[in-house]
Amino acid sequence: MLSTEELQHTHCLLNTLSSSSLTTNTHATTYRPFEPLPHTSYFINRTTPDSILSELIRTATTTSEFTLDTESDQVYKQTNRPTLIQLQLLLPNDFSIALIVEMCHLPRDDHPKFPLIQELFRRTFSSDKLVYIWGTNNELSPFVIFNLFTIEQINTFHEINLQKEFKLFWTQHHPHSSSSSCICENCIGKLSSEPWSLQDSIVYALHEYLSKTLRNNTFSIGLDPQLFHHTVIEQRHRSELAAYALSDCLSMQRLIIHMKNQHYLFPSFVCTSLAADILELHPTSPLDASLSSPRASPTPADSIPVPASTGLPTTTDSIVSSPPRERSDLSAAARRVIHNRSCTLKQRARRNTVTIIKRNIDRRFRIHHIKFILSALDIPYSAVLAPISRITHKRSLYIGFTADTCLRTYERRIRNLFTPKHYSQFRTNNFLHFRPRHSSSR
Repeated sequence: MLSTEELQHTHCLLNTLSSSSLTTNTHATTYRPFEPLPHTSYFINRTTPDSILSELIRTATTTSEFTLDTESDQVYKQTNRPTLIQLQLLLPNDFSIALIVEMCHLPRDDHPKFPLIQELFRRTFSSDKLVYIWGTNNELSPFVIFNLFTIEQINTFHEINLQKEFKLFWTQHHPHSSSSSCICENCIGKLSSEPWSLQDSIVYALHEYLSKTLRNNTFSIGLDPQLFHHTVIEQRHRSELAAYALSDCLSMQRLIIHMKNQHYLFPSFVCTSLAADILELHPTSPLDASLSSPRASPTPADSIPVPASTGLPTTTDSIVSSPPRERSDLSAAARRVIHNRSCTLKQRARRNTVTIIKRNIDRRFRIHHIKFILSALDIPYSAVLAPISRITHKRSLYIGFTADTCLRTYERRIRNLFTPKHYSQFRTNNFLHFRPRHSSSR
């Protein structure tokens, strides 16, 4: 039999679990699912092409802010096994590149690909970088055994504990009031010494629900579809795990933007090795590819959105061995490229002040189909892009506008469009208009 003290302790645990489950269910039914901002995702493992790694090194070199998260497999009665590092490169205009580094599927130490991955972390974990973590960089310590970085490198970059900063932000921006709608920490049931969970932060700050149902899964099984051959069910499960693994980094990005928009000041540092205007070399958004020309061709699957000619080294060897070049060291032609690129990005940002995002559209819709439908509905778009995610293999539609005057009206017009049923109707009604044209010559 249980003693009185053990019985009370058991009742306390049951009440805590019941309350937590009830709160989770309430949030899941009350708030819409978390929506990440536009991003490009890549797996880093033994199958990653050298060209991708080289371009990521270049991008990390000129990126100043990152988010970072890790995942580990639970082992019965043992220390958790480190399996994934999720790294997000924050680019201008809220776009980003999100990486999943699969530690259990890295190349051998003597493989030519291994130094490239080491170099990617060396460029990221440097003194001129700012890394946001939900907690502290101690969670990186178990990953040192993979020889991609050292403890000294972990302590080199400037770390911002976003969990701690969010608590300060909430206290400053939501003091106690006599109103019944007060959302200060005390009124929402949080102790002054209690840290915020990322899930609660997303609920209260963004009014969205970040699911954690996949938390206790095994992440070392190989999430990249290029690693092994899988059945449809196995691949769907791995896609869900990959999306979950990236959700913490992507949600931290949303919180950072929300806090900055509320004029919260993060701890700052002085960047000593990069010219600030070099950062403008990156694309501003996923709409970038379709803005330069109305007939812009789709980006190849293995490409990274970074400039091709900036005066920086382009070969793998020079990327690894040469430090980033200062603005003053660039040639006149390279400086002209930087200036023109900056002006182009600023112009594109002015042209696309708002965007409508529609997730999981039918993949058979082509860009010219979508533009034809939008024009028929009298929707004055300025740019259209429909990329396919390398992680979930789903297609999303991004429609850019120069003003948000009638944005809600346009959202209502396309609410039920671009589905499989809509595609069947569209092809039936517009078969002659979009029928492939064949040459009459033999």
